[in-house]
Amino acid sequence: PRDDEMRNSINMHLVSWNVAHRTSKTPQQCDYFLSKSPDVIALQEVTPKYLDRVEPLLSEMGYTGIASSLHSQKGLPLNRSYGVLIASKLPMKVGVQIDLPWSEKSLTVTINPGEEEVNLTTGYIPPGSTNGWAKIDNIEALVAGLRSTRTILCGDFNCPQAELSDGTIVTWGQRIKSDGRIKQKRRLRGGDGLRWDSAERSLFTDLADRGLVDVYRSLHGFGDAYSWVLRRKGSEVRRRCDHVFSDLSVSSCEYDHAPRLEGLSDHAALSVDFEISTPKISARVTPR
Repeated sequence: PRDDEMRNSINMHLVSWNVAHRTSKTPQQCDYFLSKSPDVIALQEVTPKYLDRVEPLLSEMGYTGIASSLHSQKGLPLNRSYGVLIASKLPMKVGVQIDLPWSEKSLTVTINPGEEEVNLTTGYIPPGSTNGWAKIDNIEALVAGLRSTRTILCGDFNCPQAELSDGTIVTWGQRIKSDGRIKQKRRLRGGDGLRWDSAERSLFTDLADRGLVDVYRSLHGFGDAYSWVLRRKGSEVRRRCDHVFSDLSVSSCEYDHAPRLEGLSDHAALSVDFEISTPKISARVTPR
């Protein structure tokens, strides 16, 4: 092959985690990061108070690049106080931001693990139960504005409602009937149920059509998996609402429930190892 066709591979370890704005748990959360040694950390449900507490801790741990969607979002109403943060030990710079109606819900940076940059976006899509159609407006803008090459999208998207063993995705725009059948909602929270369904589904279908696959499912198929647990009347409701989508090669992707079970968050941490292709530098012999 020509020199420009020869490639090397660089490993990059990412941890994406909804930290549930648990400011009092930041030291223990950072101990968790120390134990896993990720190159890049993406956090969701970060508040200004949490940010003030965790930034100096991450800096002490060697994360030389730290960016948040909240620095310019002072004075937001309570339902918009949750933002996101990215910290990196690799060269990082803030990229062009996706134009979301609620701009604090996503952050885009470029990471340089080698000679070519990787586009990393982390997002927190708020639940529709408390935010109505703002959920759908932000999903639609996020999907439309996301780049499709050398791209990672990670975060908490508060969907889908369920995933069946055959790969069927059930959105919150649908209803699971008592007999197990799935029915489309015609109207939902004062709007078109089909639009709601289409927006949530686009994370798993439209992005895949553009080459950004659901990394966990691409490796593990449609077995039982979840990242968040609701305890209701003595039983557990398990949902997989934390995801990573990418066109990059991945060697592993796992939900780590240990920090959730220790009370550091109500979400599992999502740990991903990327194998990022970079040009191979080869010596050339110059003819005399």
